[in-house]
Amino acid sequence: SSLKSHLNVVTFMGITDEPLCIITEFCANGSLISFLLSKKPLDMTFKLKIISDVAAGLMHLSKGIYINTKLF
Repeated sequence: SSLKSHLNVVTFMGITDEPLCIITEFCANGSLISFLLSKKPLDMTFKLKIISDVAAGLMHLSKGIYINTKLF
């Protein structure tokens, strides 16, 4: 059985082998890592929202057979 989609988890679409790439759904606002590396000032409320959303996504993934060893 497959894990249902979740608001805080990007959908995996597939992979390519030449070059090796992971293909995910399109994220209109870009990746989280690009956003965090942009050096935009973030207030504490927004930082806590990001942390909460990441935790919710990881909790969802932990219900399946998915193993995450690296966040970035």
